[in-house]
Amino acid sequence: MSDRYAIGMLSGTSVDGIDVALVLIPGGGGKVRLHEFLTLPYPKEIREQVLAYSHGTAFTAEQHTRLHWALGHVFAQAAVAMLHKSQVPREQVMVIGSHGQTVQHLPEEQNVAGFSTRGTLQLGEAAVIAEKTGVTTVYDFRAGDMAAGGQGAPLISWFDYHYFTHPDENRTLLNIGGIANITVLPAGADESRVLASDTGPGNMLIDALCRHYFDCDYDRNGTIAASGQADERLLEELLSHPYFEREFPKTTGRELFGQSYVTRLLQRAQELGVQPRDLIATVTALTAQSIARAVRKTEQRMDAGRPHRLIVNGGGVKNQTLMQMVRQALPGVLCQTTEAWGFPVDAKEAVCFAVLADHLLAQKPATLPAATGAHHPALTGKICYSTMTRDEKNRRHHAL
Repeated sequence: MSDRYAIGMLSGTSVDGIDVALVLIPGGGGKVRLHEFLTLPYPKEIREQVLAYSHGTAFTAEQHTRLHWALGHVFAQAAVAMLHKSQVPREQVMVIGSHGQTVQHLPEEQNVAGFSTRGTLQLGEAAVIAEKTGVTTVYDFRAGDMAAGGQGAPLISWFDYHYFTHPDENRTLLNIGGIANITVLPAGADESRVLASDTGPGNMLIDALCRHYFDCDYDRNGTIAASGQADERLLEELLSHPYFEREFPKTTGRELFGQSYVTRLLQRAQELGVQPRDLIATVTALTAQSIARAVRKTEQRMDAGRPHRLIVNGGGVKNQTLMQMVRQALPGVLCQTTEAWGFPVDAKEAVCFAVLADHLLAQKPATLPAATGAHHPALTGKICYSTMTRDEKNRRHHAL
């Protein structure tokens, strides 16, 4: 197979916008190369609707359907913007992997009419993306793993294993998005020894409190947290949440640490007299401490010893106060970002979904049961083929 391009797209739990990566996949095997990357903010109305849906606001079937299709158009625009920026001809892009926007993720089993069910819901109609771009589109990446008994996450662990495992060095990959997650890679590990899990809230609580108190979307550089003092009483209460004691692998999201959690947190802070800046410092410490506890727990479970290197990506990397807290909580661990491996801190997950889509076209499973808890490796995604003719693709490309 010859060299080929693939596009990966997603919007994370923070609902900041769409990350888009164009990658070159070598035909002879080897590491993929990031060719171009961009992030496009959501239209304000779309972002507000997604946040409302994710926070549990009741949506009618019509509202759900229209938002799903509107997001299809938004993701299609993002893919077209990448084609325009990169100037790579459409016919050289073999596939688009669109993770879409998660609005529900329910990894815990529940009995419904006698069936043991778990599920996940990502919005962004793939047929719209395939039609507007003329490129075959892969979507709904998590369902296959969940049908096989897995948590449907973290899917990034498969990518981490294949691109970051080292023969002589223990490594832990840390992604700090709305939710934080880790992939543990013991030196020279095979797939069965990889461990991955969500650790708990990443930027989610910090962002919510910044919006509530200061009318800003996030704590730029961690300056608000740096101006406050973490309340140790409240921090210990927060760290006693049952989620942090659950066994790996586990996943979470807004269902557990969303608006209802924030409402209870604000009430408890008022009872304790914790001021806004101190509360933001406290939840920043919660993110750092829950990450550190998860890393230390994996050391015991995996017999891997302390990681030699912690490789970090995600929006949380830009929060200097949070990163300082993580380093302090994990002394002796070399902490670096994915920039050293050629991936901007916002790009790695988008790159992953481009590669997962390429694997699905080849009918190759691309999950790690050891990381997700599935009974066997699963195919990741469903395929929506483009029916656009080559002439139409060329016409649209020249119209960019």
